[in-house]
Amino acid sequence: MSREQGLERFSYLKPFIFESSDRGNWFEPVSNTKISEAEDRLRFAFPSELKKFYLEIGYGFFTKSFLERDTSGMDYSNRLLDPLSIADIMLLGYESGQLHPDVEFKPGDMPFFEVDGGDTFLFMRPQSEKPNAVYGMLGELIEEDFEKFIWRLYYESPTFYMENWGKGVKEYGTKVPRDIEYMVGLTEEKLQQELEIARRELVYILARKELRKKFKNRISECDFKLLNQVLDSVNQHSKLYKDEITEFKALMSSIQN
Repeated sequence: MSREQGLERFSYLKPFIFESSDRGNWFEPVSNTKISEAEDRLRFAFPSELKKFYLEIGYGFFTKSFLERDTSGMDYSNRLLDPLSIADIMLLGYESGQLHPDVEFKPGDMPFFEVDGGDTFLFMRPQSEKPNAVYGMLGELIEEDFEKFIWRLYYESPTFYMENWGKGVKEYGTKVPRDIEYMVGLTEEKLQQELEIARRELVYILARKELRKKFKNRISECDFKLLNQVLDSVNQHSKLYKDEITEFKALMSSIQN
């Protein structure tokens, strides 16, 4: 099947609607009523292609590609959020029960796809010039077109977006990653707060590691990538915490090994 044919509609995913998890992918339909309710709460409309997917397929999980038969090695949630979950996350934050307490979103970003654990998402920007484009945690462009994004999840890999994680985003210079761009020019007090966030995040990763050992899984690489960027940004703007950052990085290295 060609990519162009796959882009015409989402019918290739209909066999997974209401299917049990042993087949990998799983979706549940979404009604117009639920879409409208979420849009009313958010006070903006969902991107047209996302809305089309909701009405044709619904929301759910991408855990298996077209050629894969075994999903036992899948470590990520890969959950396309339902409309009301998007509204809850954006309006209630941590209180929604679906978000890690230290996660913040850049204005204009709408999380629609949970990669893992309530702390890593992909975004769309409904009120921008490209409302149907898909972006990563660092603000990098994943796909210009939502339909192509969905096509690639199924016909290439459910984690294809990780191949170029952070591509096109410079860690330092004129364009800083979306999660740490606000850190430029911070006061010492704020830098201390950022280090405390890094401490909590490291404890969170350690806890997840112990939990995942039981399931013979591994920690998401993006956990370490994002934490490293926070530490590097703090170190870039202040050398007062060099020893603490070195200690954190040594511990992170031991966890990864």
